Amino acid sequence: LVGSEMCIRDRAYGVVMELSESELTQLYGESSVADYQPESVEVCNCANELMAVLVYNLPLNMLTGQNSQYAQQLAKIASQLGLPTAYVEFIKSFNTSQSD
Repeated sequence: LVGSEMCIRDRAYGVVMELSESELTQLYGESSVADYQPESVEVCNCANELMAVLVYNLPLNMLTGQNSQYAQQLAKIASQLGLPTAYVEFIKSFNTSQSD
């Protein structure tokens, strides 16, 4: 798949920003995210343009439990940003306390 064909295959929401190497080191040097690993991926922006970006993901072997407070905060922000209801509900599914 190329270009716009690739843009319709999968969907995730996020923010693309430009950071310097020292800013990345500072950000991902924080103990709460120090285990996150960089990964090069291609994403499509709102204009359906393909972009090469670097994302930081927690390795699958390090995933444990759920962070209900984070899920609740993320769902609130996603809703405020006007992201699709189905996506907001998906985020809420990780909130074991389900309190609003």
